Amino acid sequence: YNMYSLIAAVDCNLGIAKSGVIPWICPADLKYFKNVTTGHIVVMGYKTAQSIKIKLPNRVNIVIGDIRDTKDNAIDCMGTTPYHIISHIEKVRKLPENKHKKVFIIGGAATYKNFLKWKVIDTVYLTTIENKPSTSTEPTDYKCDLICPYFDHANLLDSGFKLTSSVDVL
Repeated sequence: YNMYSLIAAVDCNLGIAKSGVIPWICPADLKYFKNVTTGHIVVMGYKTAQSIKIKLPNRVNIVIGDIRDTKDNAIDCMGTTPYHIISHIEKVRKLPENKHKKVFIIGGAATYKNFLKWKVIDTVYLTTIENKPSTSTEPTDYKCDLICPYFDHANLLDSGFKLTSSVDVL
């Protein structure tokens, strides 16, 4: 079966979210994410799908969650983008699209952790978001409350992952 790639953006403390959402808007990283994942399969947990609120266009969207979650307005199966809801990560392997496309794990924390434990990730695309002081009056405190220590660069490399790493500044 295919190996999978994981794609994430973290702050300098390996944080990925604050109160359940990505606390920054970084156009360069969003463009990078779109370029890397378009035309492929994106796999996300239910909470991530809720926070995104839309199906990502030109990608097969897979949500891991209870089938009862389809009643939620944020998670529906309508529209033209192929959209699957599955109950367990092992079912990703059984989807017919999986044979011809790359599979990107896009979050959240529990989904990242489960796929890393499952030992099917071969490449990690990791962007570090640095928040530099600015002269703007906009608040820049986005201290994450969801930290993912398994995204430490040294640990990823020691574990044998191919690591594609970049830094974007807000």
